[in-house]
Amino acid sequence: MKSSILSSTLLCLALLGTLITGLFAQGEFTVTFFDVKIHGLCAVLKTPSGKTWVVDTARGPDKGFLAARDVIAPFLERTGVKALDGIVISHPHGDHYGGLPFFIEKYKIGQLVDGGYKEMSGGEIEGYRKIRATYVDGGGTSVFVKTGDKIQLDPDLDAEILWPPPGLYRSERITKDGEPYNYNGNSVALRVRHGANVFLFPGDNHGIAGVAKFVDPEKIKCDLLVVPHHGLNSNATMAEATKPKYAIVSSLKEYNTPAIHPYELTKEAFEPVGSKVYATWAHGDITAVSDGKTIKITTSRQP
Repeated sequence: MKSSILSSTLLCLALLGTLITGLFAQGEFTVTFFDVKIHGLCAVLKTPSGKTWVVDTARGPDKGFLAARDVIAPFLERTGVKALDGIVISHPHGDHYGGLPFFIEKYKIGQLVDGGYKEMSGGEIEGYRKIRATYVDGGGTSVFVKTGDKIQLDPDLDAEILWPPPGLYRSERITKDGEPYNYNGNSVALRVRHGANVFLFPGDNHGIAGVAKFVDPEKIKCDLLVVPHHGLNSNATMAEATKPKYAIVSSLKEYNTPAIHPYELTKEAFEPVGSKVYATWAHGDITAVSDGKTIKITTSRQP
């Protein structure tokens, strides 16, 4: 009788342990943001089960330098990555998609994710369409996403698209790209949750605070924010809407404009809400490791 009771108790404890474990993330989620040397953005995501995703690919060739080849590929080689499970392109501006041809040529890519942009016709979209067509013609899988879509990064990650909306967001005036669809304002905003930690990748959408009018405002809040548009438009409204513990700025050391450097502008906006601000030009490559409860930041150099 005692043996039966003990067995039942142990079984209940085992089931309870399984239930509790299921409430928390397993493994580690690692995101590395690279000092891409020229104006641009690229981050590599390593998921708990070992998948590798890339968010944006930095700029294309510039005076013989190519960040995808000269910065990102060596990192992937050092970490044993032979293929990519997917690439997310936030929007069709060259400083975000310029390295894509290199990745298409060098690696097998599970899928290419972007906002589709079929409504767009001017500016840099045509160049991006040609690159995407090359990928698809080679047997690649192209996935178009909109607000509310989920993408399967990993079983232990909840990845949701907050933006752009179906049909894209139409500007009230013609943009410099020659059309009413603002490229930056239609950036894919990717929200990734690992346990209790939320990472937000909004591309160049410096109007990310306004997205809260269309989705649950709580989804805009995050633990780590990739500061949109390289910090060039950081402001108190953005900081208050997102309230990240960590704000990552992918920027150059020197800009002709604005008068305030984007790193300083971001610190001015985000430090009052308690954010710790990092910039790639100052801190080098920045690595964020989530265990599902906390995030640990390491950098390749000190400013």
